[in-house]
Amino acid sequence: MKKNKQEEESLEKIILKKVYGYEAKRTYKTIFILWAAFFVAQFLIVLISSSIYSILKDQQTLDLLQIFNEDFEIIRENIIDVLYAFYTESPQLLLSLFIILVLTVFGIIFFVIKNFRKIKNRLKSVNTFFSKK
Repeated sequence: MKKNKQEEESLEKIILKKVYGYEAKRTYKTIFILWAAFFVAQFLIVLISSSIYSILKDQQTLDLLQIFNEDFEIIRENIIDVLYAFYTESPQLLLSLFIILVLTVFGIIFFVIKNFRKIKNRLKSVNTFFSKK
């Protein structure tokens, strides 16, 4: 009877260790993927925005922004035309990729903020379990 109880306790410890190991791997993998996606997206945002700026500068599309030096009435009358010209002369594919990446970065930030307490508790729990040994 006593031997069965010891075997059960050792089996329970082995199972708990494997479960905590699995959860630790899963947590660290999730954090690594989030950080990697966040940094890659930020790098791509900088790269794409600089190339968009370079293209717009070469096409002299940025000269359209001089309208903002005028009176408010002139801006109000011509803003639709300026935005349409800006849209047609901009590289739409790069612009759409830029918007998708910005939304991805905000999505990652929102996910981390929303699940911060869960992630913190998981890391604390895994750290406490492995620091006892």
